[in-house]
Amino acid sequence: MSPFVKNFEEEISKWDEKLEEMRIIFDIWIDVQRRWVYLEGIFFGAADIKTQLPQEYSRFKSIDSEFVQLMKKVSAKPLTQEVYSISNLEKTLQRLSDMLNKIQKALGEYLETQRSNFARFYFVGDEDLLEIIGNAKDITNIQRHFAKMFAGIANLKSPDGNELQGMFSREGEYVSFKEKVLMSDDATIYERLTRIELMMQSSLALELQKSVENLEIIDSSNQDTFLEWIESYPAQIVLTAMSISWAQKIEDALKKTRKHLEATEENIGKFLIILADRVLNDLPKDIRQKYEQLITDLVHQRDTSRQLLENQASSVEDFGWLYHMRYYWNSKEKDAVKKVEIKMANGVFHYGFEYLGVGEKLVQTPLTDR
Repeated sequence: MSPFVKNFEEEISKWDEKLEEMRIIFDIWIDVQRRWVYLEGIFFGAADIKTQLPQEYSRFKSIDSEFVQLMKKVSAKPLTQEVYSISNLEKTLQRLSDMLNKIQKALGEYLETQRSNFARFYFVGDEDLLEIIGNAKDITNIQRHFAKMFAGIANLKSPDGNELQGMFSREGEYVSFKEKVLMSDDATIYERLTRIELMMQSSLALELQKSVENLEIIDSSNQDTFLEWIESYPAQIVLTAMSISWAQKIEDALKKTRKHLEATEENIGKFLIILADRVLNDLPKDIRQKYEQLITDLVHQRDTSRQLLENQASSVEDFGWLYHMRYYWNSKEKDAVKKVEIKMANGVFHYGFEYLGVGEKLVQTPLTDR
């Protein structure tokens, strides 16, 4: 914009051209360096990736050698104009960028394949997924990623990193697997994690079956037996079993008389009195949380039972009852994981048996029901 530019125009043009070329070189260089740092950690950090992507590994090895040699030249003569004078620098960097881009694309496709094999990998970022794949041989090395893939599992009980005996929640609750899982039985990480997922579901299903059978013979007036039953099972199983029992008792009462419905509501009141007394005592944290969750559920069940009495509900088809979320136990179903059905209005779903631990529980009110 200077009025005196004519005197220096030739020199300015050369510098302008040179600086523009250098800007392009540095843009490509930054991109190459960023990709190289990312991929170096993957290909030279995880042994499994070399075997899973041998072609990409050998390509990256040659790129790494060329890039390191180039950086050595720059390090020997680091002045900008000396770097600029390196022959074919821009073309070399552009070629390396294209090759790194192809390798990263192949890596992305490989990770997508892994995710399609085990859908929970979609909750894990690329770097974490690569770390999981890289440490596939020892499950204890990837335990910190479990919380991203499983709602309630914080870590697994494994004395040797191969044999898995059960799962722990964040709160310290432990659920043992119905049978031991050996990681060495499966070749790939997604097969191993699928086995853990199935074992989580089947172990919880077995616990629920035992808890439902034992709850049927418990008398609400027998405080010790009831508390012993609560402490024998995971919090999630206790809550689900109580919900199944309540739905069954309500439906049985609706088929009979109003007195039976009143008796069901009184029964819930007795359980609440037992638990209210217990939470006043000094209790371990996980037991206290279990009692608190159960009280929350029982208060909702008591309020719903009273509402049915007030509305003079007299049939299991009454919308005042169908309106609520109801748990049903199907003893005729052979598959343990499909024995619990959840119904709401005309919707029917199988219970997922996803381990939840002993987390905080929302209070159910008419508003949350709506």
